[in-house]
Amino acid sequence: MNKLLSGIALLSLTTLLTFNNDTALANTENTEPVKINQTDRPNDLNTGDNNENTDALVSIRKISDDPNYLKKQYPFGLISPLGAGQWDYLGESTFKTQSSTFNSGGGDLLIYIEQPYGGFGGPKWWYKLYEEDPGWDSVVSDFELDNKAGTYEMIFNVRDWVDGDNNKAELHLSKLYYPTTSVYTIWLD
Repeated sequence: MNKLLSGIALLSLTTLLTFNNDTALANTENTEPVKINQTDRPNDLNTGDNNENTDALVSIRKISDDPNYLKKQYPFGLISPLGAGQWDYLGESTFKTQSSTFNSGGGDLLIYIEQPYGGFGGPKWWYKLYEEDPGWDSVVSDFELDNKAGTYEMIFNVRDWVDGDNNKAELHLSKLYYPTTSVYTIWLD
């Protein structure tokens, strides 16, 4: 009797794990990037004037409905840096209002964002990517994500934002809504 119950429990667990893995893989089949327009915000909500270059966003793609997808799937800390023609790992940041600062050599920047559901009737998640300079920060891109739990992939063209003695773009992401809720990001250059 114990062997029969153990067998049933093992079969149930195997079925559950297989179903969850198939569900996670099904959520990644949307591979077509979507061109997203930047948000149209009043001048008093922007940093600086409305003539800033905020067209660096190339694409946004939702890769999973799971807001913990990357933490479960990828050991990003093990990526070897400076691979020719590959994404170079810059780091990770979990934040409520502003991420850590990352130095990009220019070209394309890839940011993954894992965000939870903001709650019924809540606004979209509003983000700004900034390039830091002494005295002020410039808005590189201004974008929104739907108020849905999930993992998103954003690609930015930051070629025009490289400056300073280090010949790097010093970038951070700010989240303007949901200031008590953390999001997790992974940065690749």
